[in-house]
Amino acid sequence: MTIRVTGLNSGLDTDSIIKELVSAYRSKGDKLKKQQTKVSWTQDKWKSLNAKVLNLYKSLDNLRFSSGYNMKKTTVSDPTKATITAGKNAVNGTQTLKISETAKGGYLTGAQIKNNKRGSSAKLNYLDRNFSGSGTFRITGNGVSKDIEMSEDDTIDDFIKKINDSGTGVKATYDAENQRIFIASKETGKDNDFSLVGMDENGAKALHALGVNTSSSAVVDEWKQYYKGNLADTEAFLQSEIEKLVQLKQDKADKNQVIKDKQKENSEMSSAINYLNAYGNQHAVLELSNIDAERASYLSQLANMSDADREKMYVYDGAGKLVEATQGQTGAFKGTDLYDQIMNDNGISRYENKKTRMAMMYWIKTEIRYR
Repeated sequence: MTIRVTGLNSGLDTDSIIKELVSAYRSKGDKLKKQQTKVSWTQDKWKSLNAKVLNLYKSLDNLRFSSGYNMKKTTVSDPTKATITAGKNAVNGTQTLKISETAKGGYLTGAQIKNNKRGSSAKLNYLDRNFSGSGTFRITGNGVSKDIEMSEDDTIDDFIKKINDSGTGVKATYDAENQRIFIASKETGKDNDFSLVGMDENGAKALHALGVNTSSSAVVDEWKQYYKGNLADTEAFLQSEIEKLVQLKQDKADKNQVIKDKQKENSEMSSAINYLNAYGNQHAVLELSNIDAERASYLSQLANMSDADREKMYVYDGAGKLVEATQGQTGAFKGTDLYDQIMNDNGISRYENKKTRMAMMYWIKTEIRYR
């Protein structure tokens, strides 16, 4: 059994002595903890500074390249109307933008549904007494098309719901006070416009009964001439008309080809006459075969020139062609001089003989075509 002698017996306050002895060591620990806290704070500060330096390096990264110094800044007087961005090659200056019209969403205000006392619960066979069975119409919007079937028991509310659930980005509502259906695209712009088309007779009737048929009466009257009482006969009639149109286009192409052939023949005839004018008689034409190809090419060019052009100065281009010479160009010669030289070298006299020319026209044309 342990016997503890307290300070009351010995006259010494041992607890206080022990606490004082220990407190010296505790103060050292507290001092170390304070130093540790200070080091932790220092580390946090360094981390924060390093993060800022890193962000600075990243922001300056683009300055390593010349493109970083060619940035253009734009300002718009009314940023609610337009947003402008400029490339590095944009010209400095002030530009004016005129907005003629802003993009709008497609919308359709239906015709008034008259004599409708049942409101949005009115069925199709109530709105149109002659409507029976079912029909299909197609709604296209936002690049999506969907065929929707409407039966005689469907109501205006059913039509509204089917439009809104079509996934075409189109919203329909019914105005009970004005007895009209309103349809509008949810997004603006041409690409988000929509259309409603009856896919069969009942589909068109359903749209008409609801007041949302998009074809005007003039268009309907125009197309009535093609309607043959039912869809099958109408399709057969239209197919026949298409075949007639295809045949007409083919006939036109054939006639155009005949015209081209005649034009080519006339061109050859004209060329023959030009040769006859150049050489004057049958002998001159027959002698053409004795002229070398290069000189014959020069003679052909000169023969087809006007008198004024033949009097001009020319040079050889080195490829069998004559080119009009420039002022003072070396080696230039007058066209008529070369013309007469070639003819004289081949013993060809230059004169007109109309009888010989007309008699030999067809022969010359044939010779020129196949030679």
